[in-house]
Amino acid sequence: MGLYTETRYEPLHDHAFERKKTKFWDPETTLDIINPDRGTLTCVGYAPSCRRRCRNLINQYNRESAHHLLDKLSYINVATTNIDADLYELARLTLCQRYHQDQARSMVRQWN
Repeated sequence: MGLYTETRYEPLHDHAFERKKTKFWDPETTLDIINPDRGTLTCVGYAPSCRRRCRNLINQYNRESAHHLLDKLSYINVATTNIDADLYELARLTLCQRYHQDQARSMVRQWN
């Protein structure tokens, strides 16, 4: 004689573990990521020959990665957290590969 018991698992709804995300800031606006001349994300580097921001497009993978990183950054309280490493990564993603990758550190300084 076997005893059969059915076990029912109910999902736990422990609200202590559910965290509401709060955006602390808008890095896209604060860091001037969108080129106002183009209305889209172009290289954030400076083109000294033209005396203006570079207008080269950023490849799709880097653009998508940059938008993902910008979203992540918006949830970080920059008053209490150092984000220099993230800003450096953002600079590398938003500087054109051909001309302005060498400006990554100066972009981080400018953004700070």
